[in-house]
Amino acid sequence: MGLDKDVYLLGFRNDIKKYYQILDYLVIPSIREGLPYTLLEAMYLKIPVVATSVGDIPLVVENNKTGLLVPPGDTSALSQAMSEMLRDSGKCLKFADQGYERISQFFSGEEMSRKTELLYERLCPGRNHKEIHPD
Repeated sequence: MGLDKDVYLLGFRNDIKKYYQILDYLVIPSIREGLPYTLLEAMYLKIPVVATSVGDIPLVVENNKTGLLVPPGDTSALSQAMSEMLRDSGKCLKFADQGYERISQFFSGEEMSRKTELLYERLCPGRNHKEIHPD
């Protein structure tokens, strides 16, 4: 496709944080998606986000508060959102800060563990889910 001079497929990396640090913002243009870990990582590292409103992405990205959401497959809306991010560094900083706050509050390891434990308690009441059973 002629992209070999512009696109690098790096494979698994242990040093991903340094790559996030060079981003102006992250774009997730998925047509179908669950909850991309990349989204959580970027927002935790205060990287502003433009993403499509598919899967669980809208549970994390609040449009025009913690990032920009566009309809899946709408290349014009995606292009406009990306241009908006390039033009408005103040908006990027706001999204970065508010995105970090959202991730820290609702998607931290501690919070996700707590929510998982509550789910187990709701699904299997009366069991001690803090113990690990070898069966």
